[in-house]
Amino acid sequence: MEVSQLLNYYPKYVYLDNLISTTGAKVVNIFVDLKGCMQSVYQEWAVKYIIDQSRGIHVDDSLFASSIEFLSFHKSYARKRDITIRIFFFFERGFSTYHGGILKSYKDNRKQASFFGLDDASRDLFFSVLNKNYEVIHKVCNKIPGVWSIWLDHLEADFVPWHLRRHVLGPPNPDEIDIIYSLDKDMLQCLNNDFTFQFYRHYKSHKMLSRKTALRHYFKSDWPHDDIGVEYFPLFLAIDGDMGDGFDGVKGVSLTGIKSLAPKIVESLRFDNIKDLMTAARKGEHIFRSDFGTNNKKLLKIIESENIIIRNLKLCSFEILSDVVNGGYPLNMIQTQKLLSESASSEGKITNGAVLYSALQKIGMTSSLSEQSIFNVFNEG
Repeated sequence: MEVSQLLNYYPKYVYLDNLISTTGAKVVNIFVDLKGCMQSVYQEWAVKYIIDQSRGIHVDDSLFASSIEFLSFHKSYARKRDITIRIFFFFERGFSTYHGGILKSYKDNRKQASFFGLDDASRDLFFSVLNKNYEVIHKVCNKIPGVWSIWLDHLEADFVPWHLRRHVLGPPNPDEIDIIYSLDKDMLQCLNNDFTFQFYRHYKSHKMLSRKTALRHYFKSDWPHDDIGVEYFPLFLAIDGDMGDGFDGVKGVSLTGIKSLAPKIVESLRFDNIKDLMTAARKGEHIFRSDFGTNNKKLLKIIESENIIIRNLKLCSFEILSDVVNGGYPLNMIQTQKLLSESASSEGKITNGAVLYSALQKIGMTSSLSEQSIFNVFNEG
């Protein structure tokens, strides 16, 4: 098996070339939804391969090797195009206590998923091997120049690109862009500016999404409301619900209905800006105007479902979660805030690929790893 199959979320050069050409970017920050981009790992062939390779004393390291190949690809591209690429892996372990505190059934559908009929011992072996690989990915990536890893405990990490840019990295330079590698539609809320993009790779559908195309992608059709931007996406998602994450929206209102009603939905809000809307939702305050009159039955359903929408905004809004983290309560949020505030530090990096490869040999994590790939991520290739 080619290790690159496990983290095969690669754009063709043309996608990056077109973006760099149109923006004039010299610095590209790539935020990688690691587990989301490693969907192949949970396919039956990969699960059984990893288990078979890990019987006995050997721990399969193909997941780690695949991440190094991924870095090698992007480092090579950066050298060929004479640009700087900085890569941020982000992922989590354990179910989110924040989301579970809002909705106990959050992602229950994933917790109860069957696992190809494997016995408990095989399943436990598979996840222990994955965790070993994630640990090595996390430690090693934080040693490689221009690469960072953010691993959150019991808190979903999908808001990390939003939080890092707004609260850690600060505003980008004129020649700097951000690209998020993820299939997750939640990431669309990060595209509310002209310097952030999302590379979407799903089977034969490969897209570089932007502020202009985000809502068209979400609604799977043209977006006719030019004066309503992607900043309203979390509200639309809260109305629609997300069965993938296990929360219902407003019953009887389809995505098509939301699109047609969008101007009236925005008009019915108490606030003219999204920041105030999200602040009210986080506090559990009313978000719709009490004096807004309408005879439209679907719009009435939406307004009358205010509590459901507020709950869903707490579940899906990156701005709300980021504010909760910055608020520092409860204790685990204080720890998360500190971790994220320190996450872009370049301290502790090493500059010699041979040193790292030797250390990996000692812990038995080089059976699937090309030594040249390690040198390549240190720009020694």
